[in-house]
Amino acid sequence: GGDFFDLFAYWDDHIAFVVGDATGKGLEAAATTSEVKYALRAYLHDDTDPGVALTRLNRFLAASRKEDTGTDFVPPSFVSLTLAVLNRQTGELRTASAGAEAPLLLRVDGTAIEAGETGTMLGASADSVYTAQRFTMESGDTIAMVTDGVTEARRGQREFFGYEGFTNGVRSASEADAATLSTIAQSVVAAAKSFAGGRLHDDVCLLIARRE
Repeated sequence: GGDFFDLFAYWDDHIAFVVGDATGKGLEAAATTSEVKYALRAYLHDDTDPGVALTRLNRFLAASRKEDTGTDFVPPSFVSLTLAVLNRQTGELRTASAGAEAPLLLRVDGTAIEAGETGTMLGASADSVYTAQRFTMESGDTIAMVTDGVTEARRGQREFFGYEGFTNGVRSASEADAATLSTIAQSVVAAAKSFAGGRLHDDVCLLIARRE
């Protein structure tokens, strides 16, 4: 499938968290995923601002598709992506999202924050501009990023697990005795599966990290 994640440190004091979903399957999705990962790394090394990086990545993808077809027609291959950049020295967290769920920031006291706003999917319009939102990630705070395979888990025809279900799942699992990042992730996916009757019908990618 097209779901993917990336996690890397750069400029000594920055860490980038990436979760995305490329439309399509098989080799096409894999090629797009690889292209996005390495282009994004290059843009972030030029400028640590995630909004600037997504804006440049979007223009690159839109231009690439136009070159492939030789026309203004844009093939049905887009990327939804969430990017968070943490300065591990200061705790400053900057986020930007393109057609994807915003990161969830869970405070030590249990307060949950939808950390950011979402823009259009990457590649949909070369004119799209993305702006980073700023937060502070304190010691013990947790960040969770997910693709829509979890939030769009469906019960019946109209009831979705949603961002609220995702938030409640992360918070509830974090409060359990001896909770680890691994058990939190497993618990959230299990809750989404249970909500949907035991089976998820889309790919799932879930990235969870905690600041020490």
